[in-house]
Amino acid sequence: MLAQTLTLTDFRNVERAGVELAPRLTFLVGDNAQGKTNALEALAYALTLKPLRPARLGDLVRRGASTAVVDVSLTGPALPWQIHVEVEAGGRQVLVNGKLLRDPANLLGAVALVAFTPDDLALVKGAPELRRRSLDRFVFQVQPGHLRHARDYQRALRARNLLLRRLDRDRRSLDAFGEMLAIAGARLMAGRHLGISLLRPALTRRHRQLAPDGGELTIDYRPALAGEEAAAGLDESAASERLRQALQEALPLDLARRQTCRGPHLDDVELALDGVPTRRFASQGQSRSIVLALRLAEADELRRARGEGPLLLADDLLAELDDGRASALLTTLDAIGARVVATGTRLPPGLSAATAGCAIYSVRAGRLSRAN
Repeated sequence: MLAQTLTLTDFRNVERAGVELAPRLTFLVGDNAQGKTNALEALAYALTLKPLRPARLGDLVRRGASTAVVDVSLTGPALPWQIHVEVEAGGRQVLVNGKLLRDPANLLGAVALVAFTPDDLALVKGAPELRRRSLDRFVFQVQPGHLRHARDYQRALRARNLLLRRLDRDRRSLDAFGEMLAIAGARLMAGRHLGISLLRPALTRRHRQLAPDGGELTIDYRPALAGEEAAAGLDESAASERLRQALQEALPLDLARRQTCRGPHLDDVELALDGVPTRRFASQGQSRSIVLALRLAEADELRRARGEGPLLLADDLLAELDDGRASALLTTLDAIGARVVATGTRLPPGLSAATAGCAIYSVRAGRLSRAN
């Protein structure tokens, strides 16, 4: 499926705007705090039902308005889709082709999507949760069942933690939730192992292109359970048994802390340059190259898995890149076949309204106008 048009009303600081997405590159240009990222976020929200930046639903509604509305049209081999999203402080409603969407899982993955924002730089040195979430989002798109496994695991984890906090908890219920965790957790770990195995060669290659003198970038899955490095070679039954045993061994600790202290909700993903974890030393410039390489690797694998280039949403794409590196990056995106919607305070070198397959929108005070 390909996104074709975006219309937003009362979203963030944008009162009303429409964007026709170009086949290659749609570029939103303007000074900071004018609404470029808001328009990009509206597109991402309609396709994933998650904002690009941490926000409450009410934050998405323009000040003075009661409801934000986003419409996106999609085309593909099946029937065209019309996605209509209405957001209020108290909730949201999503319609697909005029019918109420009851399960967001039926929308996620309709468009192969990769997003890069400045906030992603925290992946390099931030909390493990950020890296787990990023990996899971990628795996959702190449293995849709991974979303169900992650949901099953989170539901069982919440229920078990609630039970651990109760004074009247009973062992049979704890065992039952532990069994659910073992089954869903083994499936979740298998998906993460798959994701890392897909990304590893592409990530190293893309980082070498972006930063030829920047060292060898690698990515590895670091399960929280001792000895789980070998779990990639276990079948689902054996992995479940290993998790089951770990939960039993940790039960006294769980009871003392009133939370589940073992399992894939504590996994990490390690990024390393020349064998040294990047979280120890990476500079701002190195972090940017690392995250860009990661997103390009995701785009590579999504294209391979789905047979078409993904939609790449890139906020502040050219920051800290000179003209030579900016041109090289855009050439790379063309080679991947990604359809790009990007923002920046300056235009990429050589880009104009006459460039084939491209469109430029000027953004000022929440108003978008297309360059002729």
